[in-house]
Amino acid sequence: MSAFQSTAALLAQALDHIELAAWVSSPGSRNAPVVLALSELKTPHRVMLDERSAAHVALGAALQSGKPCAVVCTSGTAAMNFGPAVAEAFYQRIPLLLITADRPSGMIDNGHGQSIRQVGLFRQHVRAEANLQIDHGDVELLRQNASALRKALNLLAYGPVHINIPLEEPLYGKPRLPKDFPASFRLDLKPVHDEDLALPTFLVDAKRPLLIVGQMLASRAFIRQVAKLRQQGWLVVAEHLSNLPVGMALSLEDAILQKDASLFKPDAIVSVGGAWMAKQAKVMLAGVPHLSVADVAPFPNLFDGPFATWACGSEDALACLLDSKLSTAGWQLPTMKLEVNRPSDRQLTDLSVHMYMASLPLDGWDIHWGNSMSVRQGAHAFAKGGWAQKVTHYGNRGASGIDGSTSTALGSAWMSSKPTLLITGELSAQYDLNAMLQSNIPVNLHLLIVNNGGGQIFQVIDGPKFAPNHESHFLFQHERSFEDAANYLKVPYLSAHDMKSFESAVAQMLQSPNAAILEVFTDPMASERSWKRRQDA
Repeated sequence: MSAFQSTAALLAQALDHIELAAWVSSPGSRNAPVVLALSELKTPHRVMLDERSAAHVALGAALQSGKPCAVVCTSGTAAMNFGPAVAEAFYQRIPLLLITADRPSGMIDNGHGQSIRQVGLFRQHVRAEANLQIDHGDVELLRQNASALRKALNLLAYGPVHINIPLEEPLYGKPRLPKDFPASFRLDLKPVHDEDLALPTFLVDAKRPLLIVGQMLASRAFIRQVAKLRQQGWLVVAEHLSNLPVGMALSLEDAILQKDASLFKPDAIVSVGGAWMAKQAKVMLAGVPHLSVADVAPFPNLFDGPFATWACGSEDALACLLDSKLSTAGWQLPTMKLEVNRPSDRQLTDLSVHMYMASLPLDGWDIHWGNSMSVRQGAHAFAKGGWAQKVTHYGNRGASGIDGSTSTALGSAWMSSKPTLLITGELSAQYDLNAMLQSNIPVNLHLLIVNNGGGQIFQVIDGPKFAPNHESHFLFQHERSFEDAANYLKVPYLSAHDMKSFESAVAQMLQSPNAAILEVFTDPMASERSWKRRQDA
């Protein structure tokens, strides 16, 4: 049999070599050779109608598995819908492989349908890209494509990689390599880490060092290292997305809400992991010297003071800090924790919903957080000692957009046997409703949607509330519910309008053997007041 769509067959061989955890595709014609080639792999596969959702599903699968996951689309604007997930994967350093089918170069800018400039489409937010060539069965061109694939895939461990593959008709048939092409694919991964981790002078001289742990899936080894640093007198602060055990660190929420900010004023900061939310803490620590640790750039410089970087893993960084045995003689470590601000009348507010969820025995669950208010309310609940059991927290905090939260949770649930709970606001859920538009929603996925009538974060952050036309231009107020959407999607639906019905509905949802949606209706004004007075408890 003669060669046919050989580059697609080569791509499948390469992905088999890197042990792809899963792949997601969206319907199309131009991507048919890639889909047919990858279908030969013994790799989990899911079809998603919406490319934006598909990319986030692959991102969630990569998060859960810790292995590369691919997403495949047809040519044209389909590829542009990958953008939000690409940015998220870039800043979270998630191994997301983007495979975009393309038209032959002669069709671009010549009036052909589904033809756009795809080369370099994600250049600012990927670790590497490869624009492959149409091979026509030519072995030398295939070798060049193989070389381009190796170069790009070598960087997949550090974040997203884009493979653009032009394909010409005929598109349907079994992709095959030429008989004289070697059936092997080799990667030569070269770490980009710093070999010599030299302590900056400001850290050597520090007496009050502070370790900030951002979003990460903290390993047992890392947790042990943090415990040892604390024993050496380091102050450690974190949020729930750090996945440190409760009590291992002082919460950033406590740090920013306590009365005497001077207690938390370090003379040097080391930050590891991904993003953290506490904007007030960034202001409070402005000007403090900062060592930023990350696998690869970019290195966030949050404090506008003296700045240094280490390109290495978090465990390597902490091992170096432990060996250094820095003096911590200047610390009088704060030990206070804020009391829980529980509404005396058991009023159903955004905050009381999160506080109640934090009190439940959810050992063994994965918790995904929608952005905007949900993840912030969760941080407050975690700061009060919630989820002391073995729960893993996830959130799209790399780029912090509201797009894709449901899809990411779905992708994670797909790759996991653990029960998965997404806690999100109704606008985020509406924005990503296409994630649920399929016949095989994972049975272990549960959605808790907090419906406060729309855009209530603009009621609590500084600025928008006092802007002209505040309600009409910022809040996106509405009176919609998800009941009709749930019926359309054929997903069991529950609702609650007060604490008693909420507690009952939560128990029912958590015990459900199938996917379920629980929508909680909260009073927006009461929710605003509850959030703003949380520090007054």
